[in-house]
This record gives sequence, structure tokens and C-alpha cells, in this order.
Amino acid sequence: MQQLSLLIVMLAALIIPIIMARFKVSSIPTAIAEIITGIILGKSFLNIVNPNWTLNMMSSMGVIMLMFLSGMEINFDLFRKTPGKKRDSKSPVIMASQAFGLIVISSFVIALIISRLHLFSDILLATIIFSTVALGVVIATLKEKDILQKPVGQTLLLTAVLG
Repeated sequence: MQQLSLLIVMLAALIIPIIMARFKVSSIPTAIAEIITGIILGKSFLNIVNPNWTLNMMSSMGVIMLMFLSGMEINFDLFRKTPGKKRDSKSPVIMASQAFGLIVISSFVIALIISRLHLFSDILLATIIFSTVALGVVIATLKEKDILQKPVGQTLLLTAVLG
């Protein structure tokens, strides 16, 4: 059964982008379609794919590769200050920092509301959960839409990396 689960996951990962390209589906990113497929095939819905040692190892390797590739995509020239030139307030680094600051503040407010409603007791954990950004979805979408090398793409990537 372990090999069957691995085969199903690999086939789904191969077929989803092909189907989306064939039917010219561009309204949702491929990463989102793959996540939805995972929900459908996993124990949340059809329970066809069961987690096992091989899938867990591949999952860990995928996260490691994602972090590595994300680091390679960041334009570190944005962090350097040019001598004699004042840092622009619209710099992707500054905008990403401000955006992430707003995300943390919003997450804290939501955590407080949820705590007051007695739905979740740990405010710090809820803040961390709500402020986490899905880096995999962000980087895949930015690459797919070909905006990763533009300033707005770098701002979004930096915000996701901070998350």
C-alpha cells in the first residue's frame, strides 16, 4: 500500500499541471490546485493516499528544497545601501517589513478575539499560526505569473520569507 500511495502522489503531481495547461486554467495557481487535490486524495475526503515513511521523507525533503530555492530567489542587492543615497521608503525590504508587521498585529488581534470567545486559549500560539505565510504557494505563484523578479514580486517573497 505504501508504494501505491507514493505512485498516486507522484502521478497527481505530474498530471495536475498538465491538465491545467491543457485546459488553459490560469485563474488559480497550480500550487493551489495541487493542495486541493491533496485534500481530496488524503484522509480529509477520499482517504486514498495514506501517509507513510516514504511520503513523510519526501515531504521533509520538499520543504528543505523549498527553503533552499526561496533563498536563491531573493535579490540581496535590495538589502545593500548605496553610499550617498538615502534608502527609498518604497524599497521592497521596507515594504515587506511593514507588511509583515501589519500581519503580526492583525494576527495578534484575531488571536485576542478568539481567546475572548474561548475558542483557543494560547494567544501567542494563535498569533504565530495566523501570521504564518505559505511560502510554497507564494513562490510557486510568483514564478508561475512571472513576477518574481519584479519589485512587487520581491516584496511579496520577502514578506512570505519573514512569515
